[in-house]
Amino acid sequence: MKNCKIRFLWASAIIFILVVSVPPSALARSEYDDPASIALDGSRTIDDRITAIKELGASGDEQAADPLFILLNDRQEQRAIRSAAVRALAQLGEPRIEIIEALEGVYRGKNTNHNLSYTILLYLGYMRAAESLPLLSEALSHGNSMIRFKAAQALGLLQSDEAIAALVSHMKHEADPMVRAQTVQAIGQTENPVTEAALIQALRSDHEPLVRYNAAIMLDTFAILSPEARSALEAARDDASPSVRAKVKGILR
Repeated sequence: MKNCKIRFLWASAIIFILVVSVPPSALARSEYDDPASIALDGSRTIDDRITAIKELGASGDEQAADPLFILLNDRQEQRAIRSAAVRALAQLGEPRIEIIEALEGVYRGKNTNHNLSYTILLYLGYMRAAESLPLLSEALSHGNSMIRFKAAQALGLLQSDEAIAALVSHMKHEADPMVRAQTVQAIGQTENPVTEAALIQALRSDHEPLVRYNAAIMLDTFAILSPEARSALEAARDDASPSVRAKVKGILR
């Protein structure tokens, strides 16, 4: 009986030591420190929340999309958090249709911040979201030049015949030289006779040196150039712009 009491006292002492030595916060850590909880916790630092959001995006678990949708759709949430949710959803990739619909819905929403819109357009491109071709093509006509810039960038990433057709058509109407230069870069992401012809046209006739320079750069990425492309590059040896001349000479060396 005495031995039993001693064993009981020792066991009680060990349990007491273990309980006292473990902070109460650590006992609940698994419940509150999972990435979803951290991401949704507005009292956490932005850095901690963005790190958690990145973990959700890299998890490969479709259920991780649920907290990301909450963050994306919360118009009161900080812009950096919503943008991080866009990137994470695009990386997660599934459920694809729901992700694309959510991104498009926020893009089309009233009072969506332009920077968030830029991120959405670009990451639809990274997703190769052919389903978003109508939205991206429509964005080429937006009054904000950076929206058009990002739409062109995204369409170039799609690398589909329909996306290329939209870009080539847009080149004829775009007034902003920066957007035209980006459109040239986007067209040049795909190597075929249609894109080569568009680049030749830009190199020969665009009045902006930046656009001609980018046309030369993209032609230089093509594995095979037609005689027409080589002729356009040869003619550009005498381009009015020193930077274009230097680039072309480097290509034809």
